[in-house]
Amino acid sequence: MPRPTIVYSGTDEEKRAKALEDCKSYLGEEGFDRILTAFRTEGKDYTVDQLCFQLAMFVGIEGFPARVFAEYSKEIV
Repeated sequence: MPRPTIVYSGTDEEKRAKALEDCKSYLGEEGFDRILTAFRTEGKDYTVDQLCFQLAMFVGIEGFPARVFAEYSKEIV
């Protein structure tokens, strides 16, 4: 069965907020915080693309939400 397609519409800030909210609901609050902490500490030397790859491989978050999550983790380092 193919995965459902999620469409992000609205302004850029609305899209980013929705993508982060989707990541948080998928991972749960604790999982979201755990991965964010890992990206802040151990992931600070990785590029955004490398962090996106890790999200895809280890937790199943791909595409736009993964990129937003990775960029968000870099913004608050």
